[in-house]
Amino acid sequence: MDEQIAIYCMMVDIEEKRCEDCPECGKVIKGEHCAKRATKMAIKALEKQVPKSPILNMNVESPIFIDYADGHGECKIQKNNWWNCPSCGAVVGERRILRNNRIYDQKRKVYCDRCGQKIDWRYKKQ
Repeated sequence: MDEQIAIYCMMVDIEEKRCEDCPECGKVIKGEHCAKRATKMAIKALEKQVPKSPILNMNVESPIFIDYADGHGECKIQKNNWWNCPSCGAVVGERRILRNNRIYDQKRKVYCDRCGQKIDWRYKKQ
């Protein structure tokens, strides 16, 4: 079910449209009517709009590939401090520790690129 059909089915459910015009309506898939599936889809999308605090993961080891001008390259392991999405775990920011132990958070995203979760940076979990 795509978004347009979900909207149509929800409008049917609140009696704003006629069910016979919809290609999805009347179908019962896995024991659920189309209006119920559309409502679940809308709830899932709305839950992504409720901001959640990112999760900080310190000293995560990850490979970095370096290509040199003379044609050879190498792989090194570096440690990073990542802010991760609370819903799917994708990287939504990076923490740098500067001189004098000053903390600098950078590359902070408002939404997760992978799942669309809204990120709330006001209440960061340390």
